[in-house]
Amino acid sequence: MGNTRKLVCWSTLGIAVLAALAGAHWLPFNKSLWTPTFAIASAGVAALVFAACYLVVDVLEWRHWTPPFLWLGVNPLAIYFLSEFARNLLDVGVFAVEAGHFGTKDYIFWRYLNPHLESVSAPRASLLFALAFTGVWIGVARLLYQKGIRIRI
Repeated sequence: MGNTRKLVCWSTLGIAVLAALAGAHWLPFNKSLWTPTFAIASAGVAALVFAACYLVVDVLEWRHWTPPFLWLGVNPLAIYFLSEFARNLLDVGVFAVEAGHFGTKDYIFWRYLNPHLESVSAPRASLLFALAFTGVWIGVARLLYQKGIRIRI
């Protein structure tokens, strides 16, 4: 593809994102309602990320960072289902306190993670918990990949 065509593609993607952000003044940018501004912006950002990945992985051949995506891509539905199932199990209220019951996730977060991260705000500690949870499932995906397990649904 010529340089002019590449420039037109990148410009179109950028214009989609900018148009959606500009249109948010008249039509709210709302994911739960899937407004046109949200749909256009998310499609534009997704296309920009895809184009950047194409450039980095296929054109420049920088592939040293891609194995986790390969692991996740071999059993995507299984990893998604199992992670959602585990998340729901962690939310079940099993620990009783004065205020009521709360789940294992909240217990781990407030009892162990948050006190050790006193210098970090609660939202940042929550982000660290989410990243750790994601890391666990990337590890599960790697284990399945290394063992040659392919779950077909």
